[in-house]
Amino acid sequence: PAFIDLFIQTGGTAGIQFSYDKS
Repeated sequence: PAFIDLFIQTGGTAGIQFSYDKS
């Protein structure tokens, strides 16, 4: 899914925090 690709591109932990906050 796109959020996983974003997670990878943002470097992992930062991606999780971004996705979690966005949700």
